[in-house]
Amino acid sequence: MDVEQLRSFVAVIRRGSFSLAARDLHLSQPTVSRHIQRLERELGTDLVYRGITGVTLGTEQVNIIAHNTLRIPGHFHTTVAGGTSLAFMGLCYYAVPLIFQREYPARALVRWQPYLFGAGMALMAVGMAFAGSAGVPRRHWDIEFTGSKFSIGFDAATHVFLGLLGLGGVLAFTGLLLFVLLTVSAVFFGRRCIGRPMTAW
Repeated sequence: MDVEQLRSFVAVIRRGSFSLAARDLHLSQPTVSRHIQRLERELGTDLVYRGITGVTLGTEQVNIIAHNTLRIPGHFHTTVAGGTSLAFMGLCYYAVPLIFQREYPARALVRWQPYLFGAGMALMAVGMAFAGSAGVPRRHWDIEFTGSKFSIGFDAATHVFLGLLGLGGVLAFTGLLLFVLLTVSAVFFGRRCIGRPMTAW
């Protein structure tokens, strides 16, 4: 174990990314990766979890540092909620006219709805992930813990990310509501397409 390995480890945890840590340290990304791998091999444990959303501290304290923050719902809103919901919406836009033999009304809205929902989910997930990286808790109604003995205030950037989360939530909910209204109106009030080809999108 040497100072360079420890310096690389601290930079990776602080920045949440091997490439950003390498840039801060004026090293190449493979060099920083080797430092972390050697340190993990010497200590006999995984120090970081690597993933598409970045790097998370891999020790037992991961529950305290990341698990109970908004970072976790941000990750799942990106990977599960957003992608799965968009796939389901796309399937409905294809299957509802085939099953119910009715076309979707307001096709311009149908074309824009996935973009509205997807943009909302993306903003919401980014806001959650970055606010969670700053330590904002996910299981407490008062993130500032008003009245506690310890001051837990967050900086202005964190509140910008929380605002992004709120804006994204409003956009995603509007997109979801639009999807439900369009699908219900197609099933009950859409133009019948029995015996003729469905109008092209």
